Amino acid sequence: MITVILPLRLSEIRLYDEIERLDRIAETIPKDRFQILIVDFGTCAERVGELARFSERHEGVEILRVDDDGPFSIGRARDIGVQHAKTDIVMFHDVDFLCSADTYQRIYKEAAARKLDRKGYDFFTVPTIFLTDAGTRTYLDLFAKDPEHADWHAHNSVLRGKRAFFQHAALGSSATVINRYFYLVSGGHDPAFRGHGAEDFEFYHRLESLCRRAPRSNRYYEGIPYANGNFSGFRAFFALFGQDIWMRGICMVHLDHPRREVHDRAYGVSSQNFSMLRRRMEDYDKAVHVIKPIGDIQVQENTLLLMSPLARPANALRMALPALGKHQFLPEDAFNTPEDVAAFVERESITQTVFLNPYGNEKRAAIYDLFRSRGLRTIAFDRGALPDSWFFDREGFLAGSGLYRRELWNHPLEPGQERHARAYIRSLREDDKHLEKNDTSMGPEYWRNRLGVGERKVIFVALQRPKDVAITTFAGPVGDFDTFLDWVNDLATSIDRTRYVVVVKTHPLETERPELDGVVWCPDGANIHDLIDLCERMVVINSGSGLIAAAFGKPVIVCGEAFYAHPGICWAATTSEELVELCQQRLVVDEDKVLRFVHYLISKAYSFGQSEYKEINTDGAVTKIVSNIDFSVIRCLGAYDVVLGQRSPRLPDDAFLLTSAGRTIVRNPPVQQAAGSAQNSARDMYRFSLSGRLIWLGYRLLSGPFQGEKTRKKMELYPVAFLAEARNPANRLMGRILLPKSLRDF
Repeated sequence: MITVILPLRLSEIRLYDEIERLDRIAETIPKDRFQILIVDFGTCAERVGELARFSERHEGVEILRVDDDGPFSIGRARDIGVQHAKTDIVMFHDVDFLCSADTYQRIYKEAAARKLDRKGYDFFTVPTIFLTDAGTRTYLDLFAKDPEHADWHAHNSVLRGKRAFFQHAALGSSATVINRYFYLVSGGHDPAFRGHGAEDFEFYHRLESLCRRAPRSNRYYEGIPYANGNFSGFRAFFALFGQDIWMRGICMVHLDHPRREVHDRAYGVSSQNFSMLRRRMEDYDKAVHVIKPIGDIQVQENTLLLMSPLARPANALRMALPALGKHQFLPEDAFNTPEDVAAFVERESITQTVFLNPYGNEKRAAIYDLFRSRGLRTIAFDRGALPDSWFFDREGFLAGSGLYRRELWNHPLEPGQERHARAYIRSLREDDKHLEKNDTSMGPEYWRNRLGVGERKVIFVALQRPKDVAITTFAGPVGDFDTFLDWVNDLATSIDRTRYVVVVKTHPLETERPELDGVVWCPDGANIHDLIDLCERMVVINSGSGLIAAAFGKPVIVCGEAFYAHPGICWAATTSEELVELCQQRLVVDEDKVLRFVHYLISKAYSFGQSEYKEINTDGAVTKIVSNIDFSVIRCLGAYDVVLGQRSPRLPDDAFLLTSAGRTIVRNPPVQQAAGSAQNSARDMYRFSLSGRLIWLGYRLLSGPFQGEKTRKKMELYPVAFLAEARNPANRLMGRILLPKSLRDF
């Protein structure tokens, strides 16, 4: 199902047939595919009864009343509608939009084919044809007899340029069809845009920045009218959102109506909104302008995120925020003691608190331990042990968590589940994915020769970061990093070195090698998958790479506390002597248990998302801080998984969607050349009336001497674009005289 969100405010003076148009929409939209949610944003008391009677006539249509006597804000009304929608897909509608039931069915099938219910990074707009008064009468006459033919006639009239029928066609219209959760992630419409006008453009700018589906148009920030297939300005770029739909012949019409701005001040601020549009778009790209995600009001949680809202990890959590319900950020520095945080949680009726790496510092650890001891609900967030994996853990942290207890995962797998686990492990190998940056795979035999280990069995030791929380908190029997080095020394000097060799690799972010005797060091950037394939067994404190090795079928010996340290998956060494003994015993991995555990992680415990990091170098130590996560699935935050899917690759410059309308991407476009200038100028000139052409020629002759060379050339070659983009008062006045409003940005 798709929720059709229709914001409105009935005009106080019954400006036109709004209720009749609502009736027509409600009678046409297929009830088995769509739910209609009307957001009544402040209809006056004198007309509320009309909506009530409308509701009585149309069973299943929901009307959500918003008491607001301020200027009508279609953006805010849409946001409210999305919050209250109960389907995974929403569609924005206008009281003046209309199409046949068949077209609504095609819109539904388009959304279903794109799987928008579980693919957040995709959306589309339904192209909308703005009809003239005569076109409206013609369309409605046809609609009454044959709705499908009315739609065909509208589409065909635009293709054939029958200007008496339509004013213009908006491919990137406000009729957006989008995943509901992803809309909440986007933050919805910018409240800085008051009333009506330009709010869609700013919203589409942010939405596309999250999806990144196509290269931007030339002179992207400019409000150049979309005409003649000229791929310049944001209007042409946003037209891409409906271009493929238009090619399939799917469109709606906008029925003509009297101008609202004469009677409603909300429509009189359009010029103010347009005047700040470019600045808001540019500020967003510079991270100066930020619109926060909208909390999902259907999630009954009041969440505290214990971190600064300006911190990079806070931005990285953006896509998870709606699933936390009502939420707020507060840094640890806002509180003096752990007791202060607990008191705040009780006072503000906080239902859950999110901790970023709860043992990241002493103060945070003290707060976390206090909350756990008192039974206050916590969520520990950090990176998982598999590439692109993350976890939201309500039961503890790493080895101290109940999320990995045996009864949750140690069950026989169905054939499909086993295939899924095997396919995932195979993809780890084939795609060469890693937790940290690694060099290109060279294969195990390359390293056998390069390291000079001969035919000896390799015991691979993967070192971790000495101050990593996994070590400082969960070192277990080995105690600390230095003691682990002592154990490795003992191992290297105690084993039969004619049969075994200890190969050691530092953590990719470490710059110094500790002193060890009798070991072979591999290059810092060596591909860890190659080394796992090379080794006969692996030794770690509790590194996530140990889980990868177990998945690859290698025996892993853990010297600390690891969340994956289950019998059959790996072995635990509690002393240096036990480590030496285990390294020389025959160890066999239980493949069934490994597959069960991996399947549990990838299908129930872990969230997944591709990440961007910022590396910070402090006193020679490199720290990676996550700055963005494009989640494909979010788990363990609610009763159901949030599935967003993978972002599609960007359209290449020569994609048919770009070239089909004559669009061309120009990187650093040069000044327009004069080739074909006579034809270009004549073609543009004939968009003016005969009297307009004479006025334009006279204006050029009079104003030309006062214009710069580039300006004069643009006036000569591209008169329509020149007037459409005008900023000079005299040129703007000339644009108002010669151009229809649909071709102007003012």
